[in-house]
Amino acid sequence: MRINDIITEGRIHKYKGEDFSVTKITDAEFAGFKVEYLSAWGSPIGFADFAKDGNDVEVRQVEVDPLSRGQGIASLIYDFVKSLGFTIQRSWDQTDDGKRLWDTRKGEDERVWEQDLFRQEEEIVEYDQDSTNSKQIVAKLKSLGYEMLGSGIDASVWSKDAGSVIKIIMPTDVPGNPGDSAFMAFYEFCVAHKNSPFLPKFVSISGADHSVFTLNGVDYRQISMEKLAPIPSNSFMEQMVWALSDLSTVAFIKWRDAKKQLTSPAFWKHFSGTGTEAVGTEADVINGLSNPAVEKMYAGLFAIMQQLNQFGKSRGTGWDLHTENVMHRGNVPVIIDPFLG
Repeated sequence: MRINDIITEGRIHKYKGEDFSVTKITDAEFAGFKVEYLSAWGSPIGFADFAKDGNDVEVRQVEVDPLSRGQGIASLIYDFVKSLGFTIQRSWDQTDDGKRLWDTRKGEDERVWEQDLFRQEEEIVEYDQDSTNSKQIVAKLKSLGYEMLGSGIDASVWSKDAGSVIKIIMPTDVPGNPGDSAFMAFYEFCVAHKNSPFLPKFVSISGADHSVFTLNGVDYRQISMEKLAPIPSNSFMEQMVWALSDLSTVAFIKWRDAKKQLTSPAFWKHFSGTGTEAVGTEADVINGLSNPAVEKMYAGLFAIMQQLNQFGKSRGTGWDLHTENVMHRGNVPVIIDPFLG
């Protein structure tokens, strides 16, 4: 692949609802390109430099703003570069942070960054997806009539009826089982805010909202919750969730300030004329929030996002709130998985 084919001055690339820029690097040490992860304002909050040899690339430097670490930004940059058609080879001279990222996401013995973080059933991305236990769980649930709805880096989600889903947290080889600790932090928050319409409703399993079962000496947590619908693509709800999940991480910001950002052309201008999928404009926000009931709802959602962000920090979790981790119940967006372990 020619790097010039993907570099266009001012162009913003979209991947998994996030924004990236690509610039060319040519210096005495190596030739390649820089990928920057962009905030809602278009400013970089993380980057990685890649040396290029044909379609093979190697990471030479990666850095994420200290206030934005723990949100999976470095992994998203890697996955974005993979989506462009490049093969990311593991560097033999990694920093400690780079080694830790690679070992956690791909394994100590993997030399190529092959998998995206989230895929559908035919490309399950569970840490122990090939283990005997995992295969037993999948076979058992299918024999009971459950259908897999999807999976992520630490869980799989199943459904049998129209009212609820079962989520199975898959243990990892990372000490402390980060997927389980992230869920328990979110569950604690949900219990403390059980009347919020923006949080999921749990369905009891033998009298408990979640339970642990043991298979061949390994503990697995299962959670049952209401069945929700994905947010429609290119909808006003998707636009608002995308923007508010980013704005909610800004310290001391009030709803009036967030609204001012959302209704400003400057907030959206870096998306115009890029040839990427539409994400909306300030005109859509002004029109959508002209209904007082709609504005009240999104102001409430924003407040819950802010509280979640602060709560997650107090529990040592990473922030992973984006449009794929919010669904909807009727016209109300519902946050389902905001934390990373």
